Amino acid sequence: MTQLMTLKQIADANNVSKRTVQRWYEKAKDQLGDFGTTAGQTLTFTEDEARHIVIYGTATTVVAKTMTPVVTIVDTSMKPPTTTSDIPPTTTGDTNDTTQTSVLGIVPTEFNLGAITGELVPLGDPLATADQALTVMDSLMDALDQKDQALELQQQVTRNKRQQLQDKVQQLETKVNNHKLRQEFNQKLQQADIEAAQAAVKKLQDLADGR
Repeated sequence: MTQLMTLKQIADANNVSKRTVQRWYEKAKDQLGDFGTTAGQTLTFTEDEARHIVIYGTATTVVAKTMTPVVTIVDTSMKPPTTTSDIPPTTTGDTNDTTQTSVLGIVPTEFNLGAITGELVPLGDPLATADQALTVMDSLMDALDQKDQALELQQQVTRNKRQQLQDKVQQLETKVNNHKLRQEFNQKLQQADIEAAQAAVKKLQDLADGR
């Protein structure tokens, strides 16, 4: 039987937070599409699917260092004359010297795009940095969640102790009131017994005196 794993179990197996695995899953879905099985409100995965989550989630896109290309642009649409009869004569002081130089000057055919647009600043690997920042923030959020849970537990314990104290005070108050009633009743009974005993002693004295 295939064992299914939850996001929490995948997180525990890789020593990361559940939020981190949730983010891995979203990255894997971008590459593979939706996968996993929903049972009630719990999303579960096979071992292969869990492996894909870890692989695609932790994959880092490597960005090569940007280099400024040197591009040579050659214009072959305007070919130079191929025969001396096609070369227009240009007088340079020596009537016997002719050249192919245009009156517009020499057109450059080599260009350095880096010199034109400026050097590009290497960005390193921004995706890896972004993943690291997300992991740090996930860890911080998990720590805050744990603190919230600890505070809630502490509040619950305090609430329970407060209720126990209030109940115990009520019990004590009831017990004190009952004790006062019993004490008052016992005092009345004792007083009646004392009065009866006094009457018996008085009668004995009267008999002794012949009365």
